[in-house]
Formats: sequence, structure tokens, C-alpha cells
Amino acid sequence: METAGREYDAIVVGTGPGGATVARELTRRKKRVLILEWGSGEPIKGTPWQAFKWLGIPGKDVLITNNLLGVVRGLKDGRRIEWRVRAVVPAHEEYGAGGGDVDTGIPPAIVARMLARGDIVGPGVFVPEQVVPCEAFFAELARWGVTVDAQMRELLAGPG
Repeated sequence: METAGREYDAIVVGTGPGGATVARELTRRKKRVLILEWGSGEPIKGTPWQAFKWLGIPGKDVLITNNLLGVVRGLKDGRRIEWRVRAVVPAHEEYGAGGGDVDTGIPPAIVARMLARGDIVGPGVFVPEQVVPCEAFFAELARWGVTVDAQMRELLAGPG
């Protein structure tokens, strides 16, 4: 498919539940959307083994603890830091959505609505942290009953 010379209102990277939700919300609002996907072309089987294989990306310093606490380590302003994040996501019976559905679908839908309303503007490709208004985003998550606890700490160099 040839896309050179075409103009889009949004480019969505990834066709997982998040990307698909964003693309759907934007196209419903008559936005021109280009969806980009990268992968092996391997058919999706939905097995735990396939998920672990795809999620085990070398070079990423991310782990989920046995009590479902997300831990991300990296560099910020030359310092080694660690973020520990836990989100509690309730099921929504009135929508027929379990907590996993809400956790996967609601954040990109919130961003898609922000884009459609013009809360996020300007051409270009950005990571969410650059353009999504955090306070408004987390306020909207709270409306869905989602609670998020995040803590950051600096990692000190060990002996060596």
C-alpha cells in the first residue's frame, strides 16, 4: 500500500487493543488515521507462551512482581531511577467489561477523545508523556474507578 504524499490527522503505532481503540475512536470522528504495525507476521494464537515470547523484548528493563507491581528501571537526567507502579482497575458489569478490558481499552480511548476534542494538538509523532495532559488523563481514569499509585526512587551505584 502506498502512503507517500498522503496526509493523516493521526498515526497510530500498533494494532493491539490500545491502538485499535484509538484508531476506532478517531475514525468515528472523521479523522484520517494511518495505523502502523511491526511484527514477525506470525499468526496470533493467543497462548501464554506466545505472549511471553513477544513480551520478552531484550534491552528493556521492565518487570512485573509476583504481587502485580510494575517496576521500570532506566536513566533520567543521567541518574539511574526506578518507578514502581500499581493500578487497581475494577470491572464494569454495566458495560460488560472486566478489569483487563478497562485497563487495556480505556486509556487509549481517553487519549483519542482528547485528540478529537483538540486537547492534544499539533502535527508530529510524540510519546504520550510529551503531549497528554496528565492531570486531565488521570482525572478521567478516576471517573472509571481506576486508582494508580506510582513511586519513583533513585538507584544508588553498588560496590564495584
